[in-house]
Amino acid sequence: MENIGYYNGKFDLIEKMTVPMNDRAMYFGDGVYDATYSVNRTIFALEDHLDRFYNSCRLLEIPAPMPREELKKTLYECVNKVDDPNQFVYWEATRGTGIRNHVFPDSPSNLLIYTRPCPMKDLSLRYKLATMEDKRFYYCNVKTLNLIPSVLASQRALEKGCDETVFHRGDLVTECAHSNVSIIKDGKFITHQLDCLVTCGNVYTGCLVALRTALTHIYTLTFQKVFTLCCREGFPSRTCSSPPRPVPGWGTRPRSTHRRSRACSRLRSCGRPRATGSRANRRR
Repeated sequence: MENIGYYNGKFDLIEKMTVPMNDRAMYFGDGVYDATYSVNRTIFALEDHLDRFYNSCRLLEIPAPMPREELKKTLYECVNKVDDPNQFVYWEATRGTGIRNHVFPDSPSNLLIYTRPCPMKDLSLRYKLATMEDKRFYYCNVKTLNLIPSVLASQRALEKGCDETVFHRGDLVTECAHSNVSIIKDGKFITHQLDCLVTCGNVYTGCLVALRTALTHIYTLTFQKVFTLCCREGFPSRTCSSPPRPVPGWGTRPRSTHRRSRACSRLRSCGRPRATGSRANRRR
């Protein structure tokens, strides 16, 4: 098949699938999601993404739509139905179906999945960033369906000829519209602490593991926006553009003379999906 959609047990082409108007995702955005890649039909960092997905369900008190092993089986069933082996894989759980009412419905949660062909991006291209005040709420650690601020930020970045937007709350950098972000300054890896203001990215956590042998200090503290103007290297990181992509435009060196540090080179090898093997390499 060219692509595949799934909703509560039904499979079909995405363009033929329908969702009930009373699904709470339609009028409340009441659901959670996760997404990753399939490379040669191996789903990248699936265990990590499932950990985050089930944690998001728990935090928003949404009953898991199916047991973990059954969901893994269903995801692979979708991947194997699509002709192209390299795909974008997305799934979401919503709180159920019912007449609009703010209190939780007395109905089972819904599960939506889709996969479509999606080649890996050219990671040799330079990555440009814009900035925007972070006006999101305090559930950023949950993969909710409420992504309007990220949608607007991504559009502003496009209009400015950039690839991503860095959010900041006052002088504190949090993360990007759809990536984590970190910097290297004076041999220190600096990033926002894991709390309700940022997503716990899987490639991001992989970066911390990879860098422990490249740097003597890793700081998971809040950092001022001004640091992004004088740091040597910046790193947006997410599954759909892994490995992390350095931003030579950040820093005091001109782009033409910027040289990658050891940490930068280590990050370039972190989180790269492998085309073969029984398990996908890690992470977002």
